[in-house]
Amino acid sequence: MAKVIVVGGGPSGIMAAISAAQNNHKVTLIERNEFLGKKLKLTGGGRCNITNNRYIEDFFDKVVNNNKFLYSSFYSFTNEDLLNYLSSIGVEYKIEEENDLKVYTKNDKALDLIKSLEDDLKSKNVEIIYNKKVTDLIIEDNEVKGVLISDNEEENTISQPLYADKVI
Repeated sequence: MAKVIVVGGGPSGIMAAISAAQNNHKVTLIERNEFLGKKLKLTGGGRCNITNNRYIEDFFDKVVNNNKFLYSSFYSFTNEDLLNYLSSIGVEYKIEEENDLKVYTKNDKALDLIKSLEDDLKSKNVEIIYNKKVTDLIIEDNEVKGVLISDNEEENTISQPLYADKVI
């Protein structure tokens, strides 16, 4: 079991932490804000535009630059995989066919999605550290060994080391 630090509690950080925990790692998620998903909360005007229900092949036409770069990502964890995962943790959603097949939470509340994701993190024993920012990486022998964290509010606080086997 590796010790993993995930920096950032946005959608990518949350999913990285969940994935690492599902692979039997001890995970710590560091978020600089007092809650997870700050930008997720704002998507879709607060309604939470989760994804789009297009066929995955149609996503490539919407990528402005270098769509081949995202090919493996789009096929490794598809929009369908995301919706199946969200259903498994109790998130209800709706597909707005008249709105370009955009997917929103059923009740149009981003906070419900964020709460469900946070509950899933906790159920997988992910430690969440709020109000701390990562100020630097700890590098020894050309390998990342952890991060330095400090209080988010104070500029001149002393950074504390937090060690791990992996940092995402």
